[in-house]
Amino acid sequence: MVWSNDKAVAIAIPEDLLETAGASADGKMLQVRVAKGEEAMLGDLSSKNGHVIFTPLVSLTRGLLYEVVVNNKVIGTVKVPLADAADAPVVLNVYPSSDTLPENLLKIYLRFSTPMREGESLQHVALLDQNSDTVKNVFLDLQPELWNKERTVLTMWLDPGRIKRDLIPNQKLGNPLQKGKQYTLAVANNWKDNRGLSLKEPFTKKFLVGTRDELSPDPKDWQLKIPSAKTNAALVISFGEPLDKFLLDETIRIIQEDNAGVAGRIEVTNQEREILFTPVDNWKPGKYRLVVQSILEDLAGNNLNRPFDRDTKVKTVKTDKPIYERTFEIKQPVSLP
Repeated sequence: MVWSNDKAVAIAIPEDLLETAGASADGKMLQVRVAKGEEAMLGDLSSKNGHVIFTPLVSLTRGLLYEVVVNNKVIGTVKVPLADAADAPVVLNVYPSSDTLPENLLKIYLRFSTPMREGESLQHVALLDQNSDTVKNVFLDLQPELWNKERTVLTMWLDPGRIKRDLIPNQKLGNPLQKGKQYTLAVANNWKDNRGLSLKEPFTKKFLVGTRDELSPDPKDWQLKIPSAKTNAALVISFGEPLDKFLLDETIRIIQEDNAGVAGRIEVTNQEREILFTPVDNWKPGKYRLVVQSILEDLAGNNLNRPFDRDTKVKTVKTDKPIYERTFEIKQPVSLP
């Protein structure tokens, strides 16, 4: 078995075994299939250190037995072992992390400890009402699902057709969430990761539904706690409301007077209501710009340019600014007499 990043990626077959079975040393006439199956797996053959390496197009699955076949005769088997149950995956976080969410909440993020199996989230994730009954037709059934490249963060959209009030699904079914009611997001522990291990335990998050959020975030209303020069203390930016956690990681930059970016680390804190920007090097005295991409959203999907659910009967001025900016000044620390 050939392993890479804790995954079985190929099968190594000794060349002398192939020759004994009547196959050439280059692996011609060789097939690999799931035990008791009839279809040969597709893959590539290579040679290394006296072995023919079979690398399948589809990854080998933990717990399955595979047969090595030459001239329709099984010459060997190999089983991919199950992962250690002690290393079972868990739900690390759910965002938004606040216990009170807007009635027109648009997205929920699930963050796992290991890469999970894709395409089956709606089999394992449910929204329960105050009576522990499953609320139907809440989430969009997106295929492919919206995972990060590491397959550890899943974005689940509540049905926008039920959130936008001028659309038929909203008029027929109403909003997915109802103001003043409590809900439970439930993740079942039969969801497996890419290694075949089920979640170590089920996960639940209770939250209360508040009023609709119909206003776009406005950077000019944000509060800045500005550090002194000659320190690398954090610049604290408070939004006055929770914003989208993962967009916050991607949409905010600090620019110096010479237009050079300030290298630093962003930490999202206070239930996504503020960030701490800590520079790599000490702050220099001078003027800076806080630059924010307009795609940044609040929990209802309102971005900096426009609300997600706007009244189509009311004419508004269309804004398509790519970025928003605010200036601030880093000053020398005050010297005491």
